[in-house]
Amino acid sequence: PAALTTDSLSALKAYLRGQNLLRDGQFTAALAAFEEASAIDPTFALAYYRESVAREWGTTSGATQAAEQAAALSDRLSARDRQLVEAMVAWRNGEADRAEAIYRTLLGTWPDDVESWLQLAEVLNHAGPLRGESISASREPFERVLRYEPDHLLSLWHLARIDVIEGRLTDAADKVRRIEAI
Repeated sequence: PAALTTDSLSALKAYLRGQNLLRDGQFTAALAAFEEASAIDPTFALAYYRESVAREWGTTSGATQAAEQAAALSDRLSARDRQLVEAMVAWRNGEADRAEAIYRTLLGTWPDDVESWLQLAEVLNHAGPLRGESISASREPFERVLRYEPDHLLSLWHLARIDVIEGRLTDAADKVRRIEAI
């Protein structure tokens, strides 16, 4: 889908490099690649979307602004990607209920959508306790991500934390060993 949203081969290459770096947990390098992609093609909405993700996971500021820039440029995106951007903007603006509803709608249409599972898990993990819900509610979505991407670092990390909270220390230790191996 990314290839359909930019006319620049250079921007696409930077975006794909960023995707690989993000997957490997190299958030600063991924952010630089996504910034390069959007500098080459300032209309590349998916580059801004991924920049928002990299900023959040790399704990740098500007995640909300990047998501809003993606939304401003979302007219070239597929319906699925527009909904992902809409959910991300809602999440970034503190509208966890709305973001969750959009991710669940996406999963109703695309049940194998790893990005929607991951972002739903993030919402449930971080906003759930603020809404009086257990952090454990995010376990199943993170586990779904691992079914598709067994070495997904952030899912393993979150699941290890959930294991500790639930007193499943052996499971947590196993996940930490997997993270170290990756």
